[in-house]
Amino acid sequence: MVGPEDSHTSISLSVQAAQHGLGTAGSEILFAFSEDLHREGGLLRPLPYSWSDLYNLGARKMVISELGPLGCFPYVINGLKPRSRSCVDDANKLAFIFNDKLKVKIKELGDMLKGSTLITRIFDLIKSMIENPIAYGLKETRWPCCATQENGLCKVDKTGLLPPRNPFCPENAPTPPEFIQPKSSSGKTTEGLCEDRTSYLFWDELHLTKAANKIIVDKCVHPTSGGICSPYDINQLANI
Repeated sequence: MVGPEDSHTSISLSVQAAQHGLGTAGSEILFAFSEDLHREGGLLRPLPYSWSDLYNLGARKMVISELGPLGCFPYVINGLKPRSRSCVDDANKLAFIFNDKLKVKIKELGDMLKGSTLITRIFDLIKSMIENPIAYGLKETRWPCCATQENGLCKVDKTGLLPPRNPFCPENAPTPPEFIQPKSSSGKTTEGLCEDRTSYLFWDELHLTKAANKIIVDKCVHPTSGGICSPYDINQLANI
């Protein structure tokens, strides 16, 4: 961790990232929203303690991500309207409320814990990827790349490993046939991994692909490409 006195050394260019996004507990976050969002503190109650712990360890340059559009994640759509490609508006409204509260809380904490912090505004960007995937080099924004379990994570074998890309063809086959993933009647993949994960927005039902995360990072590092970080971009934060 880096203290403010080291801000001009090479190590100070590192940025501590505190992600407040949709993780493996996405379902708990979603269903807790309706009961907890309007309570005093609500789901943001642990934030001051987490931030203070990082601050006391020397962290000064932190990136906090707002929630993405929860209602557009496959886990939520599959649970509420599995045969639809459209987002669940009520879930997105809850995420929007959370993000507004997050901005206020970060401002309050920033006044108490002096340092450099920026927020990545990913809600609108992910929504834009879904509505206009071609502009971002994506093709599939409804279904995840991998076949998933009930908890929304990728199916794994008995050893805990992901299946081969094409489970019906040896990996060293000289000319593997085109693999079409088996799907359920609703369109959900039931076996294997997609052939081209760079064209997918979602890796599993709860997480974005590396390709999607790269788009987010690029827009935070290069503000000329439509910066989503506020009040600085990553390069400015590193040089403060």
